[in-house]
Amino acid sequence: AAMLFMEARLATMKFALVWLVYRSSPVLAVAIFLGYGVLAALAAALLVLYVSPRAASSGIPDMKAYLNGNSIPGFLTQRTWLARTLGLV
Repeated sequence: AAMLFMEARLATMKFALVWLVYRSSPVLAVAIFLGYGVLAALAAALLVLYVSPRAASSGIPDMKAYLNGNSIPGFLTQRTWLARTLGLV
């Protein structure tokens, strides 16, 4: 619930900023909108690259393999959970 609240709050702030800037400069508003997306993607990529490479996929195939009895090192660690959680926000 906290992650959903945080995501909703960030989206509200982003759209409020873009709308405020859009009134004076539509080009700058689009640049801010795109820049936010690029920064969010960069942050998610850096989390996967430096914190936990196991967080690169959706996790569904890994979970299915784990539930079928295959041992996957680093799949259910706190680092992977942290990288996936922060990457989604």
